[in-house]
Amino acid sequence: MIEHAADLLSVHAPDGTCRYASAAARAVLGRAPEELVGDTALSHVAADDAALVTDAARDALREGTGAVTFRARRADGEVVWLESSLRAVEGALVAVSRDVTARRRAELALAHRALHDPLTGLPNRALFGDRLALALRRRVRRGTGTVAVFFLDVDRFKLVNDSLGHEAGDALLIEVAARLESAVRPADTVARLAGDEFTVLCEDVAGELEAVAVAQRVVDLFAPPFTVAGREVHVSTSVGVALSSGRGGASAEALIRDADAAMYRAKERGKARFELFDATLRAHAVRRLELESELRRAIPRGELRVDYHPQLDLQTNAIVAYEARVRWQHPRRGLLDADEFLALADETGLVTALGGHVLREACAYAARSDAPVSVSVTARQLAHPDLPRQVAAALDAGGLAPERLCLEVGERALTAETAGELCALADLGVRLALGDFGAGTASLVHLRDWPVELVKLDRALLRGDPDVLAAVVGLAHALGLETVAESVETAEQLALLAELGCDRVQLGALEPAAPAAALHAA
Repeated sequence: MIEHAADLLSVHAPDGTCRYASAAARAVLGRAPEELVGDTALSHVAADDAALVTDAARDALREGTGAVTFRARRADGEVVWLESSLRAVEGALVAVSRDVTARRRAELALAHRALHDPLTGLPNRALFGDRLALALRRRVRRGTGTVAVFFLDVDRFKLVNDSLGHEAGDALLIEVAARLESAVRPADTVARLAGDEFTVLCEDVAGELEAVAVAQRVVDLFAPPFTVAGREVHVSTSVGVALSSGRGGASAEALIRDADAAMYRAKERGKARFELFDATLRAHAVRRLELESELRRAIPRGELRVDYHPQLDLQTNAIVAYEARVRWQHPRRGLLDADEFLALADETGLVTALGGHVLREACAYAARSDAPVSVSVTARQLAHPDLPRQVAAALDAGGLAPERLCLEVGERALTAETAGELCALADLGVRLALGDFGAGTASLVHLRDWPVELVKLDRALLRGDPDVLAAVVGLAHALGLETVAESVETAEQLALLAELGCDRVQLGALEPAAPAAALHAA
Protein backbone atom coordinates (compact mmCIF):
# COMPACT_ATOMS: atom_id res chain seq x y z
CA MET A 1 0.00 0.00 0.00
CA ILE A 2 2.81 2.41 0.88
CA GLU A 3 4.70 1.70 -2.35
CA HIS A 4 1.60 2.39 -4.45
CA ALA A 5 0.31 5.42 -2.52
CA ALA A 6 0.30 8.84 -4.19
CA ASP A 7 1.59 10.48 -1.00
CA LEU A 8 5.31 10.33 -0.18
CA LEU A 9 6.12 8.42 3.01
CA SER A 10 9.59 8.98 4.47
CA VAL A 11 11.34 7.99 7.70
CA HIS A 12 14.01 10.22 9.27
CA ALA A 13 16.50 9.88 12.06
CA PRO A 14 16.36 12.50 14.86
CA ASP A 15 19.14 14.46 13.07
CA GLY A 16 16.99 14.61 9.90
CA THR A 17 18.83 11.96 7.86
CA CYS A 18 16.45 10.09 5.55
CA ARG A 19 16.37 6.33 6.23
CA TYR A 20 13.52 5.41 3.87
CA ALA A 21 11.47 7.02 1.06
CA SER A 22 8.53 5.47 -0.79
CA ALA A 23 8.15 5.20 -4.58
CA ALA A 24 6.06 8.40 -4.65
CA ALA A 25 9.34 10.34 -4.33
CA ARG A 26 9.55 10.19 -8.14
CA ALA A 27 6.15 11.87 -8.62
CA VAL A 28 6.41 14.32 -5.73
CA LEU A 29 10.07 15.40 -5.90
CA GLY A 30 11.25 13.99 -9.23
CA ARG A 31 13.86 11.89 -7.42
CA ALA A 32 14.31 8.14 -7.01
CA PRO A 33 13.78 6.93 -3.42
CA GLU A 34 17.40 5.80 -3.14
CA GLU A 35 18.54 9.34 -3.99
CA LEU A 36 16.84 10.63 -0.85
CA VAL A 37 18.12 7.95 1.52
CA GLY A 38 21.17 9.26 3.32
CA ASP A 39 20.39 12.92 2.64
CA THR A 40 19.03 15.25 5.31
CA ALA A 41 15.38 16.28 5.13
CA LEU A 42 16.39 19.88 4.46
CA SER A 43 18.26 18.98 1.25
CA HIS A 44 15.10 19.49 -0.82
CA VAL A 45 13.43 22.17 1.34
CA ALA A 46 13.38 25.79 0.08
CA ALA A 47 15.89 27.87 2.06
CA ASP A 48 13.24 30.33 3.28
CA ASP A 49 11.25 27.46 4.85
CA ALA A 50 14.16 25.50 6.39
CA ALA A 51 13.69 26.96 9.89
CA LEU A 52 9.93 26.30 9.70
CA VAL A 53 10.50 22.60 8.89
CA THR A 54 13.21 22.22 11.55
CA ASP A 55 10.94 23.67 14.26
CA ALA A 56 8.01 21.46 13.20
CA ALA A 57 10.20 18.29 13.27
CA ARG A 58 11.59 19.15 16.71
CA ASP A 59 8.06 19.76 18.07
CA ALA A 60 6.78 16.47 16.59
CA LEU A 61 9.64 14.46 18.14
CA ARG A 62 8.88 16.02 21.52
CA GLU A 63 5.06 15.94 21.41
CA GLY A 64 4.50 12.82 19.25
CA THR A 65 2.70 14.43 16.28
CA GLY A 66 2.83 17.54 14.16
CA ALA A 67 2.21 19.06 10.73
CA VAL A 68 3.90 21.58 8.47
CA THR A 69 3.31 23.13 5.01
CA PHE A 70 6.44 24.19 3.17
CA ARG A 71 8.04 24.75 -0.22
CA ALA A 72 10.33 22.10 -1.72
CA ARG A 73 12.49 21.96 -4.85
CA ARG A 74 12.02 19.14 -7.33
CA ALA A 75 14.96 17.68 -9.23
CA ASP A 76 14.04 19.82 -12.26
CA GLY A 77 14.19 23.00 -10.14
CA GLU A 78 10.42 23.56 -9.93
CA VAL A 79 9.23 24.73 -6.53
CA VAL A 80 6.24 22.81 -5.15
CA TRP A 81 4.21 23.11 -1.96
CA LEU A 82 4.12 20.06 0.32
CA GLU A 83 1.84 19.41 3.28
CA SER A 84 3.42 16.93 5.70
CA SER A 85 1.90 15.06 8.65
CA LEU A 86 4.57 14.09 11.19
CA ARG A 87 4.60 11.30 13.79
CA ALA A 88 7.34 10.16 16.17
CA VAL A 89 7.77 6.37 16.14
CA GLU A 90 10.43 4.65 18.31
CA GLY A 91 12.78 7.65 18.17
CA ALA A 92 12.40 8.19 14.42
CA LEU A 93 10.18 10.67 12.58
CA VAL A 94 7.71 9.41 9.99
CA ALA A 95 6.47 11.99 7.46
CA VAL A 96 3.58 11.61 5.02
CA SER A 97 3.88 14.40 2.43
CA ARG A 98 1.27 15.43 -0.12
CA ASP A 99 1.69 17.81 -3.08
CA VAL A 100 -0.73 20.72 -2.45
CA THR A 101 0.76 23.11 -5.02
CA ALA A 102 -2.48 23.65 -6.95
CA ARG A 103 -4.46 24.38 -3.79
CA ARG A 104 -1.78 26.64 -2.37
CA ARG A 105 -1.47 28.63 -5.58
CA ALA A 106 -5.24 29.08 -5.64
CA GLU A 107 -5.15 30.31 -2.04
CA LEU A 108 -2.30 32.71 -2.80
CA ALA A 109 -4.12 33.99 -5.90
CA LEU A 110 -7.25 34.57 -3.84
CA ALA A 111 -5.25 36.40 -1.16
CA HIS A 112 -3.55 38.48 -3.87
CA ARG A 113 -6.90 39.47 -5.36
CA ALA A 114 -8.16 40.45 -1.92
CA LEU A 115 -5.21 42.78 -1.39
CA HIS A 116 -4.50 44.10 -4.89
CA ASP A 117 -6.29 46.24 -7.45
CA PRO A 118 -7.47 43.98 -10.29
CA LEU A 119 -6.87 46.63 -12.98
CA THR A 120 -3.35 47.85 -12.20
CA GLY A 121 -2.07 45.03 -9.99
CA LEU A 122 -1.09 47.60 -7.36
CA PRO A 123 -1.81 47.11 -3.65
CA ASN A 124 -5.32 48.22 -2.72
CA ARG A 125 -6.50 50.33 0.21
CA ALA A 126 -6.42 47.40 2.68
CA LEU A 127 -2.84 46.37 1.87
CA PHE A 128 -1.64 49.98 1.74
CA GLY A 129 -3.16 50.59 5.16
CA ASP A 130 -1.43 47.50 6.57
CA ARG A 131 1.96 48.50 5.19
CA LEU A 132 1.55 52.05 6.43
CA ALA A 133 0.60 50.83 9.91
CA LEU A 134 3.72 48.61 9.99
CA ALA A 135 5.89 51.52 8.85
CA LEU A 136 4.48 53.74 11.60
CA ARG A 137 5.11 51.07 14.25
CA ARG A 138 8.71 50.65 13.08
CA ARG A 139 9.19 54.41 13.24
CA VAL A 140 7.84 54.56 16.79
CA ARG A 141 10.20 51.75 17.90
CA ARG A 142 13.18 53.56 16.36
CA GLY A 143 12.08 56.92 17.70
CA THR A 144 13.50 58.64 14.60
CA GLY A 145 12.78 59.02 10.91
CA THR A 146 9.82 60.27 8.91
CA VAL A 147 7.07 58.37 7.11
CA ALA A 148 5.58 60.20 4.11
CA VAL A 149 2.22 59.54 2.46
CA PHE A 150 1.40 61.03 -0.94
CA PHE A 151 -2.24 61.13 -2.02
CA LEU A 152 -2.78 61.97 -5.68
CA ASP A 153 -5.74 62.38 -7.99
CA VAL A 154 -5.60 62.48 -11.79
CA ASP A 155 -6.82 65.89 -12.97
CA ARG A 156 -9.31 65.81 -15.86
CA PHE A 157 -9.62 62.01 -15.67
CA LYS A 158 -13.41 62.18 -15.94
CA LEU A 159 -13.08 64.11 -19.20
CA VAL A 160 -10.90 61.36 -20.68
CA ASN A 161 -13.21 58.64 -19.37
CA ASP A 162 -16.36 60.32 -20.68
CA SER A 163 -14.99 61.38 -24.06
CA LEU A 164 -12.88 58.33 -25.01
CA GLY A 165 -14.73 55.63 -23.08
CA HIS A 166 -14.10 53.47 -20.02
CA GLU A 167 -11.56 51.26 -21.80
CA ALA A 168 -9.44 54.32 -22.53
CA GLY A 169 -9.86 55.46 -18.93
CA ASP A 170 -8.67 52.08 -17.69
CA ALA A 171 -5.70 52.20 -20.05
CA LEU A 172 -4.79 55.62 -18.69
CA LEU A 173 -4.91 54.36 -15.09
CA ILE A 174 -2.61 51.45 -16.00
CA GLU A 175 -0.15 53.90 -17.57
CA VAL A 176 -0.29 56.14 -14.50
CA ALA A 177 0.41 53.15 -12.24
CA ALA A 178 3.43 52.15 -14.33
CA ARG A 179 4.90 55.67 -14.21
CA LEU A 180 4.44 55.91 -10.46
CA GLU A 181 6.13 52.56 -9.82
CA SER A 182 9.06 53.59 -12.01
CA ALA A 183 9.63 56.76 -10.00
CA VAL A 184 9.86 55.38 -6.45
CA ARG A 185 12.33 53.24 -4.53
CA PRO A 186 11.90 49.43 -4.50
CA ALA A 187 10.93 49.53 -0.81
CA ASP A 188 8.24 52.17 -1.37
CA THR A 189 4.59 51.23 -1.92
CA VAL A 190 2.36 52.56 -4.70
CA ALA A 191 -1.34 51.75 -4.29
CA ARG A 192 -4.59 52.47 -6.06
CA LEU A 193 -7.33 53.33 -3.59
CA ALA A 194 -10.32 53.83 -5.91
CA GLY A 195 -11.15 55.40 -9.26
CA ASP A 196 -8.31 57.75 -10.21
CA GLU A 197 -6.95 58.06 -6.65
CA PHE A 198 -3.47 56.70 -5.91
CA THR A 199 -1.26 56.74 -2.83
CA VAL A 200 2.48 56.38 -2.33
CA LEU A 201 4.17 55.34 0.93
CA CYS A 202 7.80 56.35 1.46
CA GLU A 203 9.29 55.08 4.70
CA ASP A 204 12.26 56.71 6.39
CA VAL A 205 12.49 59.84 4.22
CA ALA A 206 14.93 62.55 5.27
CA GLY A 207 12.33 65.03 6.46
CA GLU A 208 10.18 67.59 4.70
CA LEU A 209 12.71 68.59 2.02
CA GLU A 210 13.00 65.06 0.63
CA ALA A 211 9.22 64.58 0.78
CA VAL A 212 8.72 67.81 -1.18
CA ALA A 213 11.25 66.65 -3.77
CA VAL A 214 9.38 63.35 -4.18
CA ALA A 215 6.06 65.21 -4.53
CA GLN A 216 7.48 67.45 -7.26
CA ARG A 217 8.90 64.40 -9.04
CA VAL A 218 5.43 62.83 -9.01
CA VAL A 219 3.87 66.01 -10.44
CA ASP A 220 6.56 66.12 -13.15
CA LEU A 221 5.78 62.50 -14.13
CA PHE A 222 2.57 63.74 -15.71
CA ALA A 223 4.21 66.36 -17.94
CA PRO A 224 4.80 64.02 -20.93
CA PRO A 225 1.57 62.98 -22.67
CA PHE A 226 0.07 59.53 -22.16
CA THR A 227 -0.74 57.37 -25.19
CA VAL A 228 -4.31 56.11 -24.83
CA ALA A 229 -6.50 54.56 -27.53
CA GLY A 230 -3.93 55.48 -30.17
CA ARG A 231 -3.85 59.18 -29.29
CA GLU A 232 -1.92 61.47 -26.97
CA VAL A 233 -3.73 62.49 -23.80
CA HIS A 234 -2.54 65.30 -21.53
CA VAL A 235 -3.50 65.05 -17.87
CA SER A 236 -1.93 66.36 -14.68
CA THR A 237 -2.09 65.38 -11.03
CA SER A 238 -2.81 67.11 -7.73
CA VAL A 239 -0.78 65.71 -4.83
CA GLY A 240 -1.25 65.98 -1.09
CA VAL A 241 1.64 65.19 1.26
CA ALA A 242 1.35 64.18 4.93
CA LEU A 243 4.33 63.46 7.19
CA SER A 244 4.62 61.61 10.48
CA SER A 245 7.73 62.25 12.56
CA GLY A 246 9.34 59.77 14.94
CA ARG A 247 7.86 61.48 18.00
CA GLY A 248 4.24 61.23 16.89
CA GLY A 249 1.73 58.44 17.13
CA ALA A 250 -0.56 59.19 14.20
CA SER A 251 -2.62 56.29 12.89
CA ALA A 252 -2.49 55.07 9.30
CA GLU A 253 -6.07 56.25 8.74
CA ALA A 254 -5.25 59.74 10.04
CA LEU A 255 -2.18 60.07 7.83
CA ILE A 256 -4.11 59.02 4.71
CA ARG A 257 -6.90 61.47 5.64
CA ASP A 258 -4.39 64.29 6.09
CA ALA A 259 -2.78 63.60 2.71
CA ASP A 260 -6.25 63.52 1.13
CA ALA A 261 -7.09 66.92 2.64
CA ALA A 262 -3.83 68.37 1.31
CA MET A 263 -4.63 66.96 -2.14
CA TYR A 264 -7.97 68.78 -2.17
CA ARG A 265 -6.21 72.02 -1.30
CA ALA A 266 -3.87 71.45 -4.25
CA LYS A 267 -6.92 71.09 -6.50
CA GLU A 268 -8.49 74.25 -5.08
CA ARG A 269 -5.29 76.18 -5.78
CA GLY A 270 -5.14 75.33 -9.45
CA LYS A 271 -4.29 71.60 -9.85
CA ALA A 272 -1.06 70.21 -11.35
CA ARG A 273 0.72 70.93 -8.06
CA PHE A 274 1.33 69.53 -4.58
CA GLU A 275 0.44 70.79 -1.12
CA LEU A 276 1.93 69.84 2.24
CA PHE A 277 -0.45 69.13 5.11
CA ASP A 278 0.14 71.40 8.11
CA ALA A 279 -1.49 72.42 11.39
CA THR A 280 -3.63 75.06 9.66
CA LEU A 281 -4.99 72.54 7.20
CA ARG A 282 -5.58 70.06 10.02
CA ALA A 283 -7.71 72.62 11.86
CA HIS A 284 -9.54 73.39 8.61
CA ALA A 285 -10.15 69.66 8.02
CA VAL A 286 -11.56 69.27 11.54
CA ARG A 287 -13.86 72.27 11.05
CA ARG A 288 -14.94 70.93 7.67
CA LEU A 289 -15.73 67.51 9.15
CA GLU A 290 -17.77 69.16 11.92
CA LEU A 291 -19.59 71.35 9.39
CA GLU A 292 -20.43 68.32 7.24
CA SER A 293 -21.85 66.49 10.25
CA GLU A 294 -23.94 69.54 11.21
CA LEU A 295 -25.12 70.03 7.62
CA ARG A 296 -26.43 66.46 7.52
CA ARG A 297 -28.70 67.34 10.44
CA ALA A 298 -29.70 70.79 9.15
CA ILE A 299 -32.51 69.65 6.83
CA PRO A 300 -34.38 67.40 9.31
CA ARG A 301 -33.94 70.07 11.98
CA GLY A 302 -35.46 72.75 9.74
CA GLU A 303 -32.35 74.96 9.86
CA LEU A 304 -32.28 75.72 6.11
CA ARG A 305 -34.24 78.71 4.85
CA VAL A 306 -34.89 79.95 1.35
CA ASP A 307 -34.83 83.66 0.50
CA TYR A 308 -35.93 85.18 -2.79
CA HIS A 309 -34.20 87.74 -4.97
CA PRO A 310 -36.64 89.63 -7.24
CA GLN A 311 -35.76 90.10 -10.89
CA LEU A 312 -36.83 93.48 -12.28
CA ASP A 313 -37.77 94.03 -15.93
CA LEU A 314 -35.75 97.05 -17.10
CA GLN A 315 -38.40 98.11 -19.60
CA THR A 316 -41.46 98.03 -17.32
CA ASN A 317 -39.80 98.25 -13.86
CA ALA A 318 -42.05 95.34 -12.79
CA ILE A 319 -40.94 92.29 -10.84
CA VAL A 320 -41.19 89.39 -13.27
CA ALA A 321 -39.47 86.54 -11.40
CA TYR A 322 -37.68 85.54 -8.22
CA GLU A 323 -34.47 83.58 -7.69
CA ALA A 324 -34.42 81.17 -4.74
CA ARG A 325 -31.29 81.26 -2.58
CA VAL A 326 -30.73 78.87 0.29
CA ARG A 327 -29.19 79.98 3.59
CA TRP A 328 -28.46 78.10 6.77
CA GLN A 329 -29.58 79.28 10.18
CA HIS A 330 -26.66 77.66 12.01
CA PRO A 331 -27.32 77.14 15.72
CA ARG A 332 -23.93 78.62 16.74
CA ARG A 333 -22.61 80.63 13.80
CA GLY A 334 -25.79 82.40 12.86
CA LEU A 335 -27.12 82.86 9.33
CA LEU A 336 -24.72 81.45 6.74
CA ASP A 337 -24.82 82.31 3.03
CA ALA A 338 -24.74 79.50 0.48
CA ASP A 339 -21.10 80.31 -0.38
CA GLU A 340 -20.10 79.04 3.09
CA PHE A 341 -21.57 75.54 2.76
CA LEU A 342 -22.84 74.81 -0.76
CA ALA A 343 -19.43 73.66 -2.09
CA LEU A 344 -19.16 71.24 0.85
CA ALA A 345 -22.67 69.95 0.19
CA ASP A 346 -21.81 69.42 -3.49
CA GLU A 347 -18.55 67.63 -2.71
CA THR A 348 -20.10 65.28 -0.15
CA GLY A 349 -23.23 64.51 -2.16
CA LEU A 350 -25.50 66.25 0.36
CA VAL A 351 -26.49 68.67 -2.39
CA THR A 352 -29.01 66.13 -3.73
CA ALA A 353 -31.10 66.26 -0.55
CA LEU A 354 -30.44 69.97 -0.07
CA GLY A 355 -31.38 70.75 -3.67
CA GLY A 356 -34.58 68.74 -3.35
CA HIS A 357 -35.52 70.77 -0.27
CA VAL A 358 -34.92 74.07 -2.08
CA LEU A 359 -36.92 72.89 -5.12
CA ARG A 360 -39.91 71.98 -2.96
CA GLU A 361 -39.80 75.26 -1.05
CA ALA A 362 -39.37 77.35 -4.21
CA CYS A 363 -42.21 75.64 -6.10
CA ALA A 364 -44.56 76.11 -3.16
CA TYR A 365 -43.56 79.77 -2.92
CA ALA A 366 -44.00 80.40 -6.64
CA ALA A 367 -47.47 78.85 -6.48
CA ARG A 368 -48.41 81.43 -3.81
CA SER A 369 -46.83 84.41 -5.57
CA ASP A 370 -47.55 86.06 -8.90
CA ALA A 371 -44.25 85.43 -10.71
CA PRO A 372 -42.02 82.50 -11.77
CA VAL A 373 -39.13 81.30 -9.62
CA SER A 374 -35.55 80.36 -10.54
CA VAL A 375 -33.49 77.70 -8.73
CA SER A 376 -29.76 77.01 -9.21
CA VAL A 377 -28.66 73.46 -10.00
CA THR A 378 -25.05 72.30 -9.43
CA ALA A 379 -23.02 70.08 -11.73
CA ARG A 380 -23.42 67.12 -9.36
CA GLN A 381 -27.21 67.59 -9.34
CA LEU A 382 -27.27 67.81 -13.12
CA ALA A 383 -25.35 64.53 -13.38
CA HIS A 384 -27.70 62.74 -10.98
CA PRO A 385 -30.18 60.55 -12.90
CA ASP A 386 -32.90 61.26 -10.32
CA LEU A 387 -33.01 65.03 -10.95
CA PRO A 388 -35.91 65.02 -13.49
CA ARG A 389 -38.03 62.93 -11.11
CA GLN A 390 -37.11 65.23 -8.22
CA VAL A 391 -38.13 68.31 -10.23
CA ALA A 392 -41.41 66.72 -11.32
CA ALA A 393 -42.20 65.76 -7.71
CA ALA A 394 -41.52 69.31 -6.49
CA LEU A 395 -43.78 70.78 -9.20
CA ASP A 396 -46.54 68.33 -8.34
CA ALA A 397 -46.26 68.90 -4.58
CA GLY A 398 -46.39 72.68 -5.00
CA GLY A 399 -49.12 72.63 -7.63
CA LEU A 400 -46.89 74.75 -9.89
CA ALA A 401 -47.12 74.88 -13.68
CA PRO A 402 -43.75 73.75 -15.15
CA GLU A 403 -43.26 76.93 -17.19
CA ARG A 404 -43.15 78.93 -13.96
CA LEU A 405 -39.99 77.15 -12.79
CA CYS A 406 -36.58 78.05 -14.22
CA LEU A 407 -33.51 75.94 -13.48
CA GLU A 408 -30.15 77.72 -13.63
CA VAL A 409 -26.98 75.78 -14.44
CA GLY A 410 -23.50 77.30 -14.29
CA GLU A 411 -21.70 77.72 -17.60
CA ARG A 412 -18.67 75.74 -16.40
CA ALA A 413 -20.87 72.73 -15.55
CA LEU A 414 -22.07 72.33 -19.13
CA THR A 415 -20.38 70.16 -21.72
CA ALA A 416 -21.53 68.60 -24.95
CA GLU A 417 -22.31 65.44 -22.96
CA THR A 418 -24.84 67.24 -20.71
CA ALA A 419 -27.18 68.17 -23.52
CA GLY A 420 -29.20 65.00 -22.92
CA GLU A 421 -29.74 65.80 -19.23
CA LEU A 422 -30.87 69.32 -20.08
CA CYS A 423 -33.27 68.05 -22.73
CA ALA A 424 -34.79 65.65 -20.19
CA LEU A 425 -35.46 68.62 -17.90
CA ALA A 426 -36.80 70.73 -20.76
CA ASP A 427 -39.19 67.91 -21.63
CA LEU A 428 -40.85 68.52 -18.26
CA GLY A 429 -41.80 72.00 -19.51
CA VAL A 430 -39.49 73.97 -17.19
CA ARG A 431 -37.34 76.83 -18.43
CA LEU A 432 -33.54 76.60 -18.40
CA ALA A 433 -31.03 79.36 -17.70
CA LEU A 434 -27.28 79.51 -18.15
CA GLY A 435 -25.47 81.09 -15.19
CA ASP A 436 -22.12 82.93 -15.12
CA PHE A 437 -22.53 83.69 -18.82
CA GLY A 438 -19.37 85.29 -20.21
CA ALA A 439 -17.06 83.73 -17.59
CA GLY A 440 -15.90 81.00 -19.99
CA THR A 441 -15.86 80.30 -23.69
CA ALA A 442 -15.66 76.51 -24.10
CA SER A 443 -19.40 76.06 -23.75
CA LEU A 444 -20.27 78.66 -26.39
CA VAL A 445 -19.47 76.15 -29.14
CA HIS A 446 -22.29 73.93 -27.92
CA LEU A 447 -24.71 76.66 -26.85
CA ARG A 448 -27.25 75.80 -29.53
CA ASP A 449 -27.19 72.16 -28.38
CA TRP A 450 -28.79 73.16 -25.07
CA PRO A 451 -32.47 74.09 -24.66
CA VAL A 452 -31.51 77.28 -22.79
CA GLU A 453 -33.83 80.34 -22.89
CA LEU A 454 -32.13 82.77 -20.52
CA VAL A 455 -28.56 83.68 -19.48
CA LYS A 456 -27.33 85.34 -16.32
CA LEU A 457 -24.42 87.69 -16.96
CA ASP A 458 -21.31 86.99 -14.91
CA ARG A 459 -20.86 89.70 -12.28
CA ALA A 460 -17.28 90.34 -13.42
CA LEU A 461 -18.69 91.75 -16.69
CA LEU A 462 -20.33 94.65 -14.83
CA ARG A 463 -16.97 95.72 -13.38
CA GLY A 464 -15.04 95.30 -16.61
CA ASP A 465 -14.88 96.90 -20.04
CA PRO A 466 -18.32 98.22 -21.12
CA ASP A 467 -17.58 97.18 -24.70
CA VAL A 468 -17.13 93.56 -23.58
CA LEU A 469 -20.41 93.76 -21.67
CA ALA A 470 -22.14 95.12 -24.76
CA ALA A 471 -20.70 92.33 -26.89
CA VAL A 472 -21.89 89.63 -24.48
CA VAL A 473 -25.40 91.09 -24.26
CA GLY A 474 -25.49 91.37 -28.05
CA LEU A 475 -24.33 87.76 -28.44
CA ALA A 476 -27.05 86.52 -26.10
CA HIS A 477 -29.74 88.46 -27.93
CA ALA A 478 -28.43 87.27 -31.28
CA LEU A 479 -28.97 83.73 -30.04
CA GLY A 480 -32.51 84.57 -28.93
CA LEU A 481 -31.71 84.46 -25.20
CA GLU A 482 -32.99 86.74 -22.46
CA THR A 483 -30.37 88.38 -20.23
CA VAL A 484 -30.31 88.91 -16.48
CA ALA A 485 -27.68 90.96 -14.60
CA GLU A 486 -27.03 90.51 -10.88
CA SER A 487 -24.89 92.37 -8.35
CA VAL A 488 -25.70 95.77 -9.86
CA GLU A 489 -23.97 98.23 -7.50
CA THR A 490 -24.30 101.70 -9.04
CA ALA A 491 -26.81 103.84 -10.89
CA GLU A 492 -24.32 104.09 -13.74
CA GLN A 493 -24.27 100.30 -14.14
CA LEU A 494 -28.08 100.21 -14.12
CA ALA A 495 -28.27 102.94 -16.76
CA LEU A 496 -25.68 101.16 -18.92
CA LEU A 497 -27.58 97.87 -18.73
CA ALA A 498 -30.81 99.59 -19.74
CA GLU A 499 -29.01 101.30 -22.63
CA LEU A 500 -27.56 98.00 -23.83
CA GLY A 501 -30.99 96.39 -23.81
CA CYS A 502 -30.37 93.97 -20.91
CA ASP A 503 -33.75 92.42 -20.11
CA ARG A 504 -33.62 92.14 -16.31
CA VAL A 505 -31.64 92.96 -13.20
CA GLN A 506 -31.68 90.96 -9.99
CA LEU A 507 -32.28 92.76 -6.69
CA GLY A 508 -31.31 91.87 -3.13
CA ALA A 509 -32.93 89.18 -1.01
CA LEU A 510 -36.44 89.48 0.41
CA GLU A 511 -37.96 87.49 3.26
CA PRO A 512 -39.58 84.25 2.07
CA ALA A 513 -42.87 85.05 3.81
CA ALA A 514 -43.26 88.50 2.23
CA PRO A 515 -46.54 88.71 0.28
CA ALA A 516 -46.50 89.55 -3.40
CA ALA A 517 -47.97 93.00 -2.86
CA ALA A 518 -45.16 93.92 -0.49
CA LEU A 519 -42.60 92.67 -3.00
CA HIS A 520 -44.04 94.89 -5.70
CA ALA A 521 -44.03 97.83 -3.34
CA ALA A 522 -40.39 97.17 -2.56
